[in-house]
Amino acid sequence: MDYKSISKKMEISLETVESLASEIKKLEPYPATLYTSNKPDYVIPDVIVREVEGEFDIYINDEWIPRLKINKEYKNILKNAKESDREYITSKLGSAEWLIRSVNQRRQTLFKVTSAIIEMQTEFFQKGIQYIKPLTLKDIAEKLEMHESTISRITSNKYVQTSRGIMELKWFFSSGVRSSEGGIESSKKIHDLIRNLVKEEQSDNPLSDQEIVEAIGKQGIEIARRTVAKYRKILKILPSSQRKKVKSLESR
Repeated sequence: MDYKSISKKMEISLETVESLASEIKKLEPYPATLYTSNKPDYVIPDVIVREVEGEFDIYINDEWIPRLKINKEYKNILKNAKESDREYITSKLGSAEWLIRSVNQRRQTLFKVTSAIIEMQTEFFQKGIQYIKPLTLKDIAEKLEMHESTISRITSNKYVQTSRGIMELKWFFSSGVRSSEGGIESSKKIHDLIRNLVKEEQSDNPLSDQEIVEAIGKQGIEIARRTVAKYRKILKILPSSQRKKVKSLESR
């Protein structure tokens, strides 16, 4: 539609239409782009796990981090330094040694924590998410005889590369839901079940939360309808009534 047509349809002058069009051209059609970057975010895994002949090898991926070591020259200087200088150099050497020990200890702790996670989630690494087990920071802390806060810090913003993809170490920690056999199933396994049930449902007859409860129950897992609703929201899955409307619009 040209400006003259708009002028006639809106019953305003052509000059007004041109003026408004000029202002509209100055606007950003996608305001949020001003606050985002077009550059993709890449994750460099801190740990790499490889399965070799049924065994899991763990590699701490820190080759890109410079190796820390103390320059021997400072120790030579210390031998002939004045008393006041000696105190200063000794203090700085002590700080450097502490830093190196801390970095090495962090590396060892990361290795131990990853190893413990693999040991307790072996079936996940071998077979997939259906076999993920409930696991807490406390479980790992008790196994390694470390403080829970230490486990929390070492797993924060740390990523592991596996044959199942790259994921955050904290991804492996989740609560559980009791099964009919008395065992405990990971909430992440339930998430996956809900996601797959919704994916495979009939577009003209989406599953209600109660129907999802019953479908999961057939697999021997007891779960309340409110829990399904909670997990569905976490997964950003709409209620069945809204899913039906969306799919109806998509099919037109």
